[in-house]
Amino acid sequence: MNKLISLVTAFKKFQGNYDRIQKSALFSWNSNDLQVIAPNNEVGIKDSCKDFQNISFIDDVKRGRELGFSTQAPIFKDLIEKALPVANTPMVGFLNADIVLLEDFSKKLEAILEKYGYGIFITGSRNDIRLDYYVNDEQSYKRIQAEPRTLFSGSDIFITSKYIWRLLVSGMPEFIMGRCCLSDWLCLQAQVKKLKKYNSTNFLPTLHPVHGDEHIYQQEKAHGIKSPSSQHNMNLWISVMETYGSVSIKNWPEVA
Repeated sequence: MNKLISLVTAFKKFQGNYDRIQKSALFSWNSNDLQVIAPNNEVGIKDSCKDFQNISFIDDVKRGRELGFSTQAPIFKDLIEKALPVANTPMVGFLNADIVLLEDFSKKLEAILEKYGYGIFITGSRNDIRLDYYVNDEQSYKRIQAEPRTLFSGSDIFITSKYIWRLLVSGMPEFIMGRCCLSDWLCLQAQVKKLKKYNSTNFLPTLHPVHGDEHIYQQEKAHGIKSPSSQHNMNLWISVMETYGSVSIKNWPEVA
């Protein structure tokens, strides 16, 4: 198992496109020999992940449902606080369960840490791709890494030390994972707290199979930012943005 970094994520139900996308992401994480820590927040996800031995499930992570919303998505602060003691590595990465990592992810991250040290905060924007097959062997893993890519602005992977994660989530509002504005808040906090922050988009690319937001509509009968849980996150973000402004990782130095 990778001794430098563990991943924290949360799964949707493995249904429809999300079965193919999440299992493909899991294959890429397993290929990089990464420990994965996830909440047991959805019925049946343990059984759906039974072929992957690198996953540690944690119970009793607070969900949006506990805030009165019709979603099982975890509260980010509670997820991180309960995942950190389970991580067996000095660095922890957070990403959604639909992010595919390239085969050289672990090797490149090791080079980053050797050059910049462990006291850094790095984030990068994803590359959107089309995926209509399962990534479940070396051939399909090579294939997905050669798919045409479209860069999507924003941040979709966050890597820092366990110590800095604790600093970031201390006093953090109850943002719901998988909804708008969470990534904006994390990037802004990295700037406000004057962390050694870097943009990893080009050096450490990630892949995101495009999909709709039907899971949000099924839960909350509204799409995207119009859903009540997204409005909750938006209201939390606005109160912070009005004080500190916004931030773009395009202005951060790039790791190389």
